[in-house]
Amino acid sequence: MKILFKILLIFPAIFLADRVHATEFQYLKLTDKFYEHQKALKNNNKAHLESGLRSAKASINKGIPRSFEMSPLLTEISGMLYGNHQQIGMAQTRRLLENHDLGGGTLNFSGFTWYKPMLNYSLFANREVAPDFNSDLWIVQDIFSIYVEASTLLTNLKTDGMIEVSDETIGAFAGLSFKRTYHFYHFAKSYMDGISSDYSKLFLSFKRFNVEDLIGLSPHEVIKTTDEYQFNASGIVSAPISTGSLLQFGFLAKKAFKKVIKIQKVAKNERSYEGEDLRISVKKEEMNSFRSHLSLQYEFFNLLRLTVLSTDLEYEYGNASSKDLSFSGEDLVQIKNNSSFRNAFTKLTKGKSLNFFKNNIVGREERMKENLNSKFSFLLFGNMKKRTTEQIVIMKDGIEKTFYRAYSESTKFLD
Repeated sequence: MKILFKILLIFPAIFLADRVHATEFQYLKLTDKFYEHQKALKNNNKAHLESGLRSAKASINKGIPRSFEMSPLLTEISGMLYGNHQQIGMAQTRRLLENHDLGGGTLNFSGFTWYKPMLNYSLFANREVAPDFNSDLWIVQDIFSIYVEASTLLTNLKTDGMIEVSDETIGAFAGLSFKRTYHFYHFAKSYMDGISSDYSKLFLSFKRFNVEDLIGLSPHEVIKTTDEYQFNASGIVSAPISTGSLLQFGFLAKKAFKKVIKIQKVAKNERSYEGEDLRISVKKEEMNSFRSHLSLQYEFFNLLRLTVLSTDLEYEYGNASSKDLSFSGEDLVQIKNNSSFRNAFTKLTKGKSLNFFKNNIVGREERMKENLNSKFSFLLFGNMKKRTTEQIVIMKDGIEKTFYRAYSESTKFLD
């Protein structure tokens, strides 16, 4: 049914082709300033990488986690926050620490939020502290998010003279956005210790996605990254066919994708088997939807407008998959010392190379769901149809089970 969805997406292009041509829709063009900026950025990244390699060689003998390659955006954010994240955290927690026992209470303030809008993206950080009801410790939940909105990015690049692009093209990207969120769950002995604990776990959590830091997590600690991509597109076309008649077409298309990578250090009392040390789960969700409306209206003597023909179509297709992997202490030693396993493990933390660790997969689940609704009416007569199909595949302890569910309904009516 993915083919059906792709076909449905072609319809708006067909109906809007003339309109797009009329507005002289143009693609973006990269300027010389953009290439100069890219060349300078590449040189900076090369210098940063060489510096990281030198520090990595010096740190191996000291037992410090080795450097790892980051994207240009994360490198920029790291350079901005690395030198002053402690000062930012202390400024945010100063009032919380001073007013913690105000009025005789100890939970007047549970955390703080920090927000910084940048030129092409936005940064959001939040720290919450709450008591752990299963122990005497306190749970510290750190969240760090990076949000990028495509139309804002293109507008800023156009203003800086790095691209040539029309306003119509920028408008076409209005519904495109990307968000990455890092979660870090760790523990502290008290609220005071938790709210002012290592601020790098909040502002620089993305630097901890390397082999040494992930393997070296403390028991019960969890680190998670979430990628969310969303795209919306819509359009409306009205065209007179003849005197008194009007044809209208509208559509709304949505596409969303979500990926969650979760790494958990297993405590002795949580082990599902002897020697279990680390758990990793990889979850992916994708949802596509399309809605359209087509109607033919006729106006009688400029007094009464009657809908002669109307049709509505709604289609949704979604799939989700999750895989759970378990690693023993011996597995982690091999990952740490063997370059092939180390590289595969690094890719695994990005949701790749799952087949390399297929022997470590302890659970798998796949879901597929499809909905198709249609409504058609001609004058006073109409027909509605609904259809839903769903498939679930679950694998646990080496046993795979498949479940199916189907629903169909058809109704005729007189309006």
